Amino acid sequence: MDATEFLPGVFVGDYFVANDEVFFRKNNIVRVVNCTENIPFFFPHLAQYFRIPIDDSTSHLDNNVMAAYMPSAIRFITEIRPSKERGVLIHCQAGMSRSCTVAVGLLRQCCHPTIKGAIQALVEKRDIAFFRGRYVNFEKALYKVFGN
Repeated sequence: MDATEFLPGVFVGDYFVANDEVFFRKNNIVRVVNCTENIPFFFPHLAQYFRIPIDDSTSHLDNNVMAAYMPSAIRFITEIRPSKERGVLIHCQAGMSRSCTVAVGLLRQCCHPTIKGAIQALVEKRDIAFFRGRYVNFEKALYKVFGN
């Protein structure tokens, strides 16, 4: 299991934490952003799900998919006002790129004036994010959505 709480009640993680009912119950997970095309929604009786159907690639198509879904994913997360009582999990397969991109989008919207600052803030909390900050697959998508 691998998850990092990067904002109060908001976690970014991998496939294993997405399939861990103990984690869901312990952290009161009520919303999940699933950043994969095919990992199932494991606990629909516990949480509402939002899927970003995307591969972990650098393709123009996948960057466009991420940019298209990012605003809706952030809205899905923020409309419940995440907290310790209403947790959110953002996950993909490894918890390093796709889910971290959504986490950076959330940080950029709420807390940081630049994408680079949001990336840095996430890497400080989750050092495996973007291969320790060295490679951001979906950077083009972030700039398309936020501009800076």
